[in-house]
Amino acid sequence: MRNDLTRRGFVRTAAAGSATLAGLAVQPAPMGFAAEADKPALLGGTPVHKGGWPSWPQWDELWEPQIVEALRSGQWSSAGGGGQVADFEAAWAKLLGAKRCVATASGSTALITAMHVMDVGPGDEVITSPFTFIATYNTILSLGALPVFADTNPATLTMDPASIENRLTERTRALVPVHI
Repeated sequence: MRNDLTRRGFVRTAAAGSATLAGLAVQPAPMGFAAEADKPALLGGTPVHKGGWPSWPQWDELWEPQIVEALRSGQWSSAGGGGQVADFEAAWAKLLGAKRCVATASGSTALITAMHVMDVGPGDEVITSPFTFIATYNTILSLGALPVFADTNPATLTMDPASIENRLTERTRALVPVHI
């Protein structure tokens, strides 16, 4: 697979994108994160969220025939060629403007797939956020690589782009940004 993007170029682009997003975050952090919050809503304080929460999972009976069709097909990946998963992958790649995409069963397998494509392995370092789900660094560790934690920006709760550059070494193989 030909790849014109270098690791340094990827990190530079990702850091610039993160810096741009951080710059767009002009509103202050929600009161739920503020140290000066009076007291928790359960103890009579002001609730951070008013109103209900959407139910999960979302469901529409109109989806049932297609779901049953997919289950009965026995083809739950695009490995066999064709089918609904392959159709989804093609449509998603087109939407993203990518040559192709691969559907995965979970966020963990998506991370494993991405790092495998990046050839992350023993001795490599992967810069990521310490404020994440355990799968982020478990995936890095399972490949024999070392997670390197960037600082967290308290306003965005994401990696602080300013803390990335001084963590780059000759062993840095990837940067895994995490959305919160």
